Amino acid sequence: MKIRHLLVGALAMLALNAATTAAASAADEWLINGEELTVKHEIFAEGTLTFCNDKGGPLGEQVCLRCAMLDKGNVGPTKFGEVTEVANSLGERDIKNCENTLKCPAPNLIEGKNLPWKTEVVLSGGEFKEKIGPGTGGEPGFEISCTIGGLAVASSCVGKNTLTLSNVAGGVNEMFPPNAEPSTCTPGGASQGLIEGTLLAFAAGTLSVA
Repeated sequence: MKIRHLLVGALAMLALNAATTAAASAADEWLINGEELTVKHEIFAEGTLTFCNDKGGPLGEQVCLRCAMLDKGNVGPTKFGEVTEVANSLGERDIKNCENTLKCPAPNLIEGKNLPWKTEVVLSGGEFKEKIGPGTGGEPGFEISCTIGGLAVASSCVGKNTLTLSNVAGGVNEMFPPNAEPSTCTPGGASQGLIEGTLLAFAAGTLSVA
């Protein structure tokens, strides 16, 4: 009987240790080649994004630009990171001559606002998310500049973003979901700014989230 009790106790301890180990190893974090990051690691994010201010025009009309992007930042340690540059496909921080989608013809310009932005990976509702939070000068945002009907348009939008992440061949897809919370714009006011599209985040080595 004593041996049986000892055996049951040993099995219980093994089960507890296994659960503790699994809990300790479970994390929402960036990985390079399947390994946890203990230091910062440079990454890039490439794709096409559409930037809109629903009331950014001189008559309060919607203004949107679609731009090819090649952003720069870093990830690590663990789940943390930052976006350091918002640039075009040539690596230019002033993103010029984007595709006009609504009344914002070339020459036009998109610029990142309040860089660098802090980021954090979280697991929510069975999906990996990337929260983009405040930068050095305030909330993350963008500025649109163009000319409409001979009038200069300067539109600025700021607000936190939460991206949906998914592991794919070549890196991690970062999608701005269609139900994202709109940002606050000048002119325009609250809930007028929106970013749509998907970027592929990649690095030297295989980038993933787990």
